Amino acid sequence: MHENRCIGIVGCGNMGFALAHRLSLYGFTVLMSSRCPDKHNDREFEIASTVECICRSPMIFVALHPEHYINSLISHLEHDPSLFEGKILIDLSNEPLDKSHLNDISNAERLQTAISNAFVVKAFNTISSFAMQSITAGESSNVFVASDHSIAKDKVIILAREMNFDAFNAGSIHVARHLETDTKSLFPQWRIPIIVTFVVLIIWLTYTLCMNYIRTRTTSWNQLFLHMVNEILCPSAITMLAIVFMPSNFACIFQLAYGTRDRRFSKWLDRWLLSRKQLGLLAFAIALGHCIIIIILVSPAYYSS
Repeated sequence: MHENRCIGIVGCGNMGFALAHRLSLYGFTVLMSSRCPDKHNDREFEIASTVECICRSPMIFVALHPEHYINSLISHLEHDPSLFEGKILIDLSNEPLDKSHLNDISNAERLQTAISNAFVVKAFNTISSFAMQSITAGESSNVFVASDHSIAKDKVIILAREMNFDAFNAGSIHVARHLETDTKSLFPQWRIPIIVTFVVLIIWLTYTLCMNYIRTRTTSWNQLFLHMVNEILCPSAITMLAIVFMPSNFACIFQLAYGTRDRRFSKWLDRWLLSRKQLGLLAFAIALGHCIIIIILVSPAYYSS
């Protein structure tokens, strides 16, 4: 990254200017491009035409929506087929929420197919514009870099680390299909732990209703909510703690049975082990709810009644 510190950015949106601020902060020369550069004369960064930006920059960030690739990038190949020769294009796009699943080709793969003489690299798509512009943001700073061109990929990894991000080699450009769709998933590693938690709560709810209220009928109905919830949360928290610590015991048993610790666990045990953090946090939340209800119940008003 020392031979040319000029970085091009195609796109003058929020992400484009956030990138420009970040790059200039770490000593890079930023050249932005716009289809109408005269409209951005009051900006602090140099803004030129798309062709000039590509010609002057060995590495270009593509901060565009995929539907604008043809008008803003690919259309220039008709006038100069060698415009992108040897250029590194960093694709920041993600799949839209309303994407039709007609094919599974990623945006980066489409861009590489359309501009075959360029080196397309998928990176920075998991970083928001807020985290890009702010060096103190609490969001994740992990940048996953995927490309079929190893030299270009290494250069982007070095660039990301110079921008104070944690960059990782994600593999070939085929991985971009996963990187582009993963940003749309909400709590991807929490689905199974949440389902397990609901199952545990329902089991203890059924047991408590049957044993303490329907059969014996010892509690008045006006106190049913707090008493019942309190009696459910306590055993549920203990059960969740058992579920958290149980897979490590199973792992030790399997390792002793295998006679080695290098053999991979079964898929169900591997998923269980990876979900212990989420299960532990849910157990803590249940225990915290139990403590809050205890504080509500153990009060002078409660004793006087």
